[in-house]
Amino acid sequence: MEIEQLFAQYPAIAAKVENELGKIKQGKLNKKSWAASVESWDRMFPEDLQKLNAEITPAKVYFKTMIVTSTAILIKEFNALICIPVRDLIWLYPQVTTQRMYFIPTAKYHHIRTVERSGDVHVIPVGQTGGFSKKPLGTDIMNEIKQVIAPARPGMFFGYSKDIESFVFGNTAAAAAQVDEKSQVQ
Repeated sequence: MEIEQLFAQYPAIAAKVENELGKIKQGKLNKKSWAASVESWDRMFPEDLQKLNAEITPAKVYFKTMIVTSTAILIKEFNALICIPVRDLIWLYPQVTTQRMYFIPTAKYHHIRTVERSGDVHVIPVGQTGGFSKKPLGTDIMNEIKQVIAPARPGMFFGYSKDIESFVFGNTAAAAAQVDEKSQVQ
């Protein structure tokens, strides 16, 4: 289904996306992102879309790039809208990248990384702080997201550790099965 047709059927989703994230359109430079976007929306079940349409209006928007609900995470990427169903998520953690000039930190870029059951990783920019900042911006946002997602998917991994990384990327299918089992998703 094309995204325009989808938005016509679910006006609350269309209104929230247009008002909070801006225009979503296919162009010459975003063909790959647009194809990924269409594929991601095709994974949503009709009942999930109805639930998302009902709960999206009060949902919080993060940095004009992400909307989080208990049904899905919507990510704006190159004027395309990626939809990650919460039932497909297995791991969410913050990441900080430090920019340096002559070995002196000049900026820190905060991201949230999501890992899906297919092994796909999405990097979502959530902010920037000064080079010497100790503010845990990504961790704060991840904890807010956790409050929304954890009731719907309690077995999901939140936060970073080497053990989780080796487990998830070593055997993604086993990690997804464990998260499904703990979340009682069938």
